[in-house]
Amino acid sequence: MEPASTVAWYPGHEGRVIHQTFVGNITLDELASSSQEIIGFIRQGTHPVHLLLDVHRLVKFPLSANQLNKALAHVREPGLGWALLVGSSSIMGTFAGIIAQIARINLRSFATIDEALAFVAEQDPSFVSR
Repeated sequence: MEPASTVAWYPGHEGRVIHQTFVGNITLDELASSSQEIIGFIRQGTHPVHLLLDVHRLVKFPLSANQLNKALAHVREPGLGWALLVGSSSIMGTFAGIIAQIARINLRSFATIDEALAFVAEQDPSFVSR
């Protein structure tokens, strides 16, 4: 069975862009576990480290903003740059925006990964898009 969430460096952007993919249904415990993994990546990377959230194949996500804020410990990491949501529905994008406001992170939604990376290149002068 495929894991509900995977975390890795985005190819060609190692040390700068974390790629988190979601598949199927994800639980708060899985989010908390992957958040700890992301913290390790952020601390190893060159700041700011941007987070690419690929939700194309996400089916179900916990909907408690309070519980999500607690589970997503990585949003409090000082080295976190932009969170880039790719492939979300308008409902998911709206909900993610609420979470971003609560957690006080920079989040934008995009239709494609290429659009997200181009945006980061515009926002972060130290980032080189490849």
